[in-house]
Formats: sequence, C-alpha cells, structure tokens
Amino acid sequence: MASAIGALLLTVIPVSAAQAADTPTTEELLALCATADYCKFTPTSNEPFLSDQEVVSTPVANCDRRPVDAWINWSQTKTNSDSVGGSITGSADILEIYKVAIEVNYNHTWTTSQTSGSAVTVHIPQGNIGYVTKATAMSRVTGTWELHFANRFYGHYYWYTAPVTIEGPDTTQPNSGIVLPHNGPMTDSQRTLYCAK
Repeated sequence: MASAIGALLLTVIPVSAAQAADTPTTEELLALCATADYCKFTPTSNEPFLSDQEVVSTPVANCDRRPVDAWINWSQTKTNSDSVGGSITGSADILEIYKVAIEVNYNHTWTTSQTSGSAVTVHIPQGNIGYVTKATAMSRVTGTWELHFANRFYGHYYWYTAPVTIEGPDTTQPNSGIVLPHNGPMTDSQRTLYCAK
C-alpha cells in the first residue's frame, strides 16, 4: 500500500509543475501592459503607515571636554517600491496608469519621490556622537492588474494578476513623520576618525 501511494505522489507532482508553467507571471503580464488592448489597475486597499526610522543626517562628534548643543541639518528622500521587482515603479507607462487609478479611487495624487529636510538641535555629551533619524508617513496600496489581449496569451484573452503592492510617500500628509535626535558613545574607530589631531 505504501509503495502504491508513493507511486501516486510521483505522478501528481510533475503535473502540478506543468500547470504552473502554463500561467504567466505578474512580471510577464506587466511587461505587456503598454501593448495590450487593455491594461488597468484596480486598487483594493490603501493603508497608511510610518516607515522605519532611518538616519537622515551626517554624524556630529563631540570631541570637547564638555557637552555641546549642535544644530544638525537633515535631509531625506523617499521613493516608490513595489512587490514585483520594479515592474511598476520602473516603467513610466505602467506607473502613469497606476497614478490615474489612485487619483480616481482615492482623490489624491501619487508621487514617485518626496524630499524633506530641516535642522534640529541635538544635545551631545562629551565623547558622544549625535545624529538625526526620521520615520516618514507612507502609503501602501494593494490591488490587481487586468489585461486584455487581441490574441490568446497563455491560452486566454483576459488575464488578472495576483495582488500587487506598491509603497510610496503619503501625499496627503507631506509634512508628517517623526524626527528624532540621537546621541551615543563614540566607538574607538569613530574617536580616531573624528577626534584625532
């Protein structure tokens, strides 16, 4: 009985692999968006979130023998990313279709890049190094692409992609985010780099 079951499994696995090979990937479908008879993105969710804190300034070392309050400039540029290896954000034609869908469904624009900057005071004790981090207001949109072809593609005229996610700066909150000053003890290598005379 066990050998019969094993033989059955061996015949089923190759069939599943063959079926998978008969289905185009999302990347393959999006590559044909510009030449398809119809290509449309339909968003199903728009989730606001804060990005992780990231360092947005150059470090400032306090090599003095007393604490200092340093005025540190910071700057940050956030761009788009997608879950399909740049198939959307790397194509101007596809990205334009996506932007239109966002404007129609959510009544706001989508930007491919957003830069912000300012300066903050950072208290830096003796022997410490100061820097600035920022978490940015972002938007995570999930949806599907629908494509129609004049000729059969992988045996069908109509195709729908699996859910695709695109992340980018939240244009409804362009000045939102959390800017934080930081300081911490210098490492030996930092002390050598910044404080050696």
